[in-house]
Amino acid sequence: MSLPPPLTNPYRPSDAVVVPRTVSPERARDVAERRIKGRWLRPADGNLLTTIAPPRLVWVPYWRLAVSLSGKMIVSYGENDSRPEGWIIEHHEDGLRKSGLAAIPMDGITGYAMICARKSPELASWFQSCETTSAPVWHVRSDELIPFELAGAALGPDPYIVEADVFPGDVHPRARRVCVDGLEKAQAPGVTVWKPPHVETVITHFVLVPHYWISYEYRGEASPGQTEGFFVAVHGRSGRNVGESHPSTLRAVVGRLRRLLSLDPSALR
Repeated sequence: MSLPPPLTNPYRPSDAVVVPRTVSPERARDVAERRIKGRWLRPADGNLLTTIAPPRLVWVPYWRLAVSLSGKMIVSYGENDSRPEGWIIEHHEDGLRKSGLAAIPMDGITGYAMICARKSPELASWFQSCETTSAPVWHVRSDELIPFELAGAALGPDPYIVEADVFPGDVHPRARRVCVDGLEKAQAPGVTVWKPPHVETVITHFVLVPHYWISYEYRGEASPGQTEGFFVAVHGRSGRNVGESHPSTLRAVVGRLRRLLSLDPSALR
């Protein structure tokens, strides 16, 4: 799998900023090697893995938005699984509730959202994983950000900058959707958000976020008879694996079973 190609009509802002990386190439390489060689479902013929390429620094574009919530979030709870007509809520000592509904005040709650600025189909799936709520949470103060024209050495040798195709007017609906999805995922089991609070978003920065792309090739019993390309992506600040692709798990399992049946000890590696 290759990196996303340049776009014919990219968005190239003049005020882009760069997030400094805190993870070294050596650490990124270690993370990648553990994912490539440490998985139990890897091909048993590990000696047929080709040389792993050195980590390449890739800068992924994001919109950074300040988020504020207001109003009430209406949720259902308990045994009531059907939606009643209207939003009928009564006041009780333990909160605003009636017929399994609760109104939770959200005024004054603030935060931020990071929205990937590349939506093109050519975008590798691991970039998308960086914007979900399961991605590593990190916060960068404004005084840590480096203007792009001053970044220089911070971009590293031979950097790859992924071009953006999410324009400023398109980012707000995506940010509100991500925030509402996050609120829904944060609820306890059995609690459903029926009416989210009002979400206000304000763009603060267009940010290039560092990642490492470690590619490798494989040809062996888990490949269809030809050399295939794969990758591991490592976040440049958290050091976590944020995406990967590997040889066919099904073929790898079949290969191990064949080795086990033939009493080949390499199946247990």
